[in-house]
Amino acid sequence: VASLDTPVSLSTSGTEASSVGAYPITPSAAADVNYTIRFVAGTLTVDKAALSVTASDASRVYGSANPVFTGTLTGVVNNDNITASYATSASAASPVGPYVITPTLQDPDARLSNYTVTSINGVLTVTHAALTITADNRTKVYGGTLPAFTATYTGFVNGDNYASLDTPA
Repeated sequence: VASLDTPVSLSTSGTEASSVGAYPITPSAAADVNYTIRFVAGTLTVDKAALSVTASDASRVYGSANPVFTGTLTGVVNNDNITASYATSASAASPVGPYVITPTLQDPDARLSNYTVTSINGVLTVTHAALTITADNRTKVYGGTLPAFTATYTGFVNGDNYASLDTPA
């Protein structure tokens, strides 16, 4: 096996921080008296990195403000300035039930094209508010007619009142 008098040098313009794409790998070497050297360039292919953003589930009571939503962002490389925020369509007036929490990525330096992004929604669960209905005390004389009955309500939110309640079946 013959060897060159000096080692081959390989170089590329691609670096650890290079964007997705193809970069030539260029060989070079000193001339050798025994060979006519033909150099054939190779290719450094930079593939997308995996990036995952997941909104954390949350809950709150009907009538309360939404909590601060959080989540996880994994896979950011090269100190890319990619961050996430989390939002829902639910407001304090939204009725009891589940609502989607959607993650949104912020990318001020336009680096997201270097990632394959997986986005996972969370769920905001709006739970029942506590409402106490207390029957007001009444009295009547034996044999007399029943008085009108009334109740006191404690715990309404969002401007609701007794008229907001569902009618019993």
